[in-house]
Amino acid sequence: MNKEIIEGKNYLNDSKDSKTVLVFMVGYMSSVLLFSHLQTLSIISQVLFVLAFGGGGAYMFLHGKNFRYDSFLKWLALFIVFCFISIFWSINKSNTVSKIITLIQLFALSVVMYSYISAYNNIGVFIRGLLVSGLICSCVVIGYYGIGEYINLMMSGTRLGGGITNVNTIGLYSSTTVILCFYYAYFKSEKIMYIVMILPLLTSFGSGSRKALAFVVLGIGMLIFMKYHNKISLQSFFKFALAIAVVVLAVFWASTLPIFSGVFDRFREMTGGVTGLKDSSTLVRESMVRIGFQYFKEHPYTGMGIGNSSIILGETINRETYFHNNFIELLASCGVFGFLIYHGMYVYLIKNLYIVATKTGDSTAMLMFVLILTQLILSYGFVSYYDKMTYIYLSMAAAALSIARRKMYEGEYDDSDEVTEGELEKISK
Repeated sequence: MNKEIIEGKNYLNDSKDSKTVLVFMVGYMSSVLLFSHLQTLSIISQVLFVLAFGGGGAYMFLHGKNFRYDSFLKWLALFIVFCFISIFWSINKSNTVSKIITLIQLFALSVVMYSYISAYNNIGVFIRGLLVSGLICSCVVIGYYGIGEYINLMMSGTRLGGGITNVNTIGLYSSTTVILCFYYAYFKSEKIMYIVMILPLLTSFGSGSRKALAFVVLGIGMLIFMKYHNKISLQSFFKFALAIAVVVLAVFWASTLPIFSGVFDRFREMTGGVTGLKDSSTLVRESMVRIGFQYFKEHPYTGMGIGNSSIILGETINRETYFHNNFIELLASCGVFGFLIYHGMYVYLIKNLYIVATKTGDSTAMLMFVLILTQLILSYGFVSYYDKMTYIYLSMAAAALSIARRKMYEGEYDDSDEVTEGELEKISK
């Protein structure tokens, strides 16, 4: 049996130090969106990173807690080792080393965050903190323009938030906040969250990000499915069907409103709409995918070395950027081996969170399963392997899984007798 399953309860105490660490971590999560992409303000995010994760590590050390390691962290460490080896065949070794340094920093972040949450069983506090940080960012984005001007610009189809950071980043982070609001409203009966959800919806759709729209619809739909899929009855089927119908009608209604016209117009342009003509952004990204996949076919095992996509795209389409597709980015950069190693993290977490969620009905496991799976699906449209928030989500998911394992072992779930010893051993591997 995995050692961390049999450890006793260790709930976070109410000391001033522990609360300070939590405040710094919420502040850091907010700064990832607001400051880390701006060179003049990135120092704020860096300082908060040191205070949050250095403080968390110090708090654990002073209270006799050991750092913990999970299979997700082992997959990440193996991926970093593979990236290091790729230096030998990398097109540009300095680019590869730069990305490896970033990944090592993200590994340190993941170790501290996973250890801190799983040691003190405070995943609920961090989910709430993630929600708060998202709401803070939404307030800052809207406040940057003023609510009246923000709505006027939305109705004109302008993509908003570019003066703060990348608009797609705003859209994705806001969409995560929308899903968290829905989770608290739908699973925890905090009905006020349906009203609070309007705020991140505005910044999500105001960003004009097509991925943001897909994230909201897919995430909410999957949460509803997870709540009802293992309760097979005529009543639960009708509840599920009604909930999905409400979501579909809400999306259709929103598509007719001038305030949301920008994001829906861009979504129609991506698919060709009624004219069959795709917008230039979609055509460029499709070209990037073709170039990246062609390079992968020519170098299926080694790739070009992590961090070198800008060189290939600079030579082919005169744009020194990344492939805007995490799957193609990793295939072209790391080959099939690096691709499989990296996605081992996702397979491990998604598989085991699903088992826990379906066996116990744990709503936290359901939420983290949906967030991780949705992000994986939508990474077809953005590069996430070196994104800070990606590793915050993964660390929280791994910690939620660790806590759920302990609860299953200790019989804290009402239906825990349905979980056999063999299944516990399988999940704990």
